[in-house]
Order: sequence, then structure tokens, then C-alpha cells
Amino acid sequence: MNLIEDTASSTLQPDSNWIADGEDDDTGAQAAAAASELDVDGLPAAAGEDLKAFAGFTDDDTVDDSVRLYLHEIGHVPLLTSNEERILSIAIERRRHMTRLQDAYRRKHGTECTTVQLTEELIGRVLAARPVLNAIRS
Repeated sequence: MNLIEDTASSTLQPDSNWIADGEDDDTGAQAAAAASELDVDGLPAAAGEDLKAFAGFTDDDTVDDSVRLYLHEIGHVPLLTSNEERILSIAIERRRHMTRLQDAYRRKHGTECTTVQLTEELIGRVLAARPVLNAIRS
């Protein structure tokens, strides 16, 4: 029988130390002593400490456990340099722009576009913006 089963069976079985109505004060003192050894989970305090020691946790560890686990996990992932961040953000923006162009073409023509059609669409947009660009340049 392991520690948890042993503890559970001892706490669930009737004990001669528990007070029944009309018993003397000596038995009541024994019951109070037995009750003081129980923690909030109903396990004897010593068994609870054994379980914490077995798991390698202290009270402070359980509070910081999720933070410690997160920091440990992100420590295995290399961080991006500022140049890599710029390259990644440019690639993301380009992909978003291409997706918007493809969606606009699909809505306008009702079909998916080819690379040539997408290029024509881009050139058309640049030519349409030429008067605005000339006005800005002047």
C-alpha cells in the first residue's frame, strides 16, 4: 500500500480517538490532538509534507510554479535580433498585402488569380496612383 492509499484508508476508517456524545474529556483531548494533525485536505500534516517533499515542492514553489515553467520553456527558444524582427515583419506585411490583393481580385472577377493576373493588377494600381504621385513630387 502506498502513502496516499495508506493515508486515505486511515482517515476514512472509524477511529477510537474520535469523540462520541457523552465520552470523557481525555478522549476529547485525544480527538482534538488527532484533528490538529489534519490539514485542509484531510490528510495528516506529516503525510502532506512527505508528498510535498516527494514532489520537490515547497509552499513558495507552488505559487511560482507556472511562472518558473514558462520562463524555463521560453529559455529554450532563441530570441530574434532586431534585424530578424524587421525581416519577419516585412514578410508578414507583404503576405497580408498579397492576400488582400487576391481577395479583391476574387471579388471583382469571381475567380482565383494567376501570378500574371496579380502582376497586372499591381501595375494597374501603380498607374492609377501616378497622378497622385506626380502631385506629391511637385
